[in-house]
Amino acid sequence: MDTLPRKPVVMIVDDVEANQALLEAILRYRGYDTISFARGERAIAAASQNPPDLILMDIMMPDMDGFEVCQRLKADAALREIPVIFISALEDVDNKVKAFVNGGVDYISKPFQAAEVLARVSTHLKLCQIQRELKKQNEILAESIQLREVVESIARHDLKSPLNLLVNAPAMLLRDKNLSPEQLELLKIMKKSGMRMLEMINRSLDMVKMERNQYSINPVSVNVLNVAHQVIVELDSLIRAKSIDVQILVDGNEASDEASFALPGEEYLFFSLLSNLIKNALESSPAGEKIVLTFDSARHRIEITNCGVIPAEIRSRLLVEKYVTHGKTGGTGLGAYSARLMARTLFGRLDFKSSEDGKTSFWIDFSQDNQTLSAGRDENHACSGQSSSRQTDNILVVVSYANTRSLITKILREMGSSAIFEADSVAAARKMLASERMSLIISDWDLSVENGKVILDEVRSKPDGAAIPFIFFAGEITEDVVFTAGQDGKTSLLSRPFSPDVLKGKVTELLLSKKNQKEMGKY
Repeated sequence: MDTLPRKPVVMIVDDVEANQALLEAILRYRGYDTISFARGERAIAAASQNPPDLILMDIMMPDMDGFEVCQRLKADAALREIPVIFISALEDVDNKVKAFVNGGVDYISKPFQAAEVLARVSTHLKLCQIQRELKKQNEILAESIQLREVVESIARHDLKSPLNLLVNAPAMLLRDKNLSPEQLELLKIMKKSGMRMLEMINRSLDMVKMERNQYSINPVSVNVLNVAHQVIVELDSLIRAKSIDVQILVDGNEASDEASFALPGEEYLFFSLLSNLIKNALESSPAGEKIVLTFDSARHRIEITNCGVIPAEIRSRLLVEKYVTHGKTGGTGLGAYSARLMARTLFGRLDFKSSEDGKTSFWIDFSQDNQTLSAGRDENHACSGQSSSRQTDNILVVVSYANTRSLITKILREMGSSAIFEADSVAAARKMLASERMSLIISDWDLSVENGKVILDEVRSKPDGAAIPFIFFAGEITEDVVFTAGQDGKTSLLSRPFSPDVLKGKVTELLLSKKNQKEMGKY
């Protein structure tokens, strides 16, 4: 048998019986259950036993006024999430402010209208439901992250056991004095590949650390040209199967045996990065074609070019999203994403260009100013196109807490933004807005002195501020926050804590929307 949904329970705390009766009639007519008390002490005791969904609180009551009742409710961890709406004949500003200071979420003046009471009760019940769902989602997310780490740890342990045989068997077989040169070479390759696989298993958790910007790199000078040669040797069977010619150029010339290309980093990371990109280039190239590896000392850049085209529908997501793949048998969609993480960890920046004439180039820029993108990129190069436009976008981040501000700045830099301005207060933000024109503002609602709405109101009051996108984030989603975020169509709201992917998606959405509106304005 289906059970009927539970009706929301509204507690009424008012010492005037007529007021209780009127509110009960209004709320029950709309389908709410009610419970009424004339004294604050009894209301607190009843709420402790059976917490209501919402409380309508009078202020002027004998023994204990509504402010004190609300304070005591908010001091109890089990009751503090219950929304309290003050409903009183006191209309002076001081009492209204005091109501909010003591934990109230709203204020209704007597005499009240039934429609107003029902609207405010409905709004705050919905907000509570949203907050509960967000809290539950955050708990699920935290559990998922923990589960992923446990599964990866188990997987690494279970994979090591069979792999140890593959690593140790070639070493024992190499002791045989009767092996041919070909057999010796094959065993050495098997041993080397087994060791590399073992290292990859040990390093699998490193990718998670890179994703969270928690990987600690120990850079040494690495001859990346030698690493590229090792990759090509390991991919020899694929190269032969597709009859692909692999050409290596160093500063415009064919690579000689003496040539080198040194960069700071870790050899394993360079190997994994180049192996990923070269293998993708080989798999994407038609048989009988050529791929070119270019090492440019002057620009501190490595480029890999092949005869293949990345489908237009996945270009904008290829480097910034996981599991993006198209028409590749057995493809996981993690290759380009993980390559970007490794390039960033190695102090570089991965980018690409794909055109309809059958050419695709991936390059890693290791220059000191690798955040700066050159102008005039191919319009089909969606990832660079978004990033290059972002270079000219001034973004203001207003957050009181330095750690949170640093995290947001880091996420924006990952997206290719370099013109980022930071402020820890409304006053600091005001100074920056006076000297710089911003393309996007990201602000915490709960700042140290004034809240983020002050910044929004000042920006929107200016003729050129109406079109500036604004992102608020808040730990508690109140009616005021929701109303502010929804009033002009250019202000978005995120609940704290939020994931980097959510912020990246919102930034991209707002900046692209602004760009499209600007383009439409030309016609």
